[in-house]
Amino acid sequence: MVPPPSALAPLRVELLATRPAAEWATACMAAGAPAGVLDDVAGVLQPATDLGLEPVGTLPRADGSTIRLPRNPIRLSATPLTYRCAPPRLGYPRGHDSKPDGDSR
Repeated sequence: MVPPPSALAPLRVELLATRPAAEWATACMAAGAPAGVLDDVAGVLQPATDLGLEPVGTLPRADGSTIRLPRNPIRLSATPLTYRCAPPRLGYPRGHDSKPDGDSR
């Protein structure tokens, strides 16, 4: 008889605590199971970077600066995806990059 998942949870926690998360991810990838450490956005994107998938793109802003963003994972050869503009900065109205909301200057 196989125990219920709730009974196995403490055993999983105990086993996983024996090695750092990065080692578990490497071992899973070596065994053919997709895995990665997902502590933050960089951790989410790192496995794709390691596979050479270029998951991050750069977009220009209206003020001449640039912003790095996750790219769409779909690649189309005949009609490649385009990115027309960067998202607005936090606190700025949608589609505008010059003044924060409520700023009358």
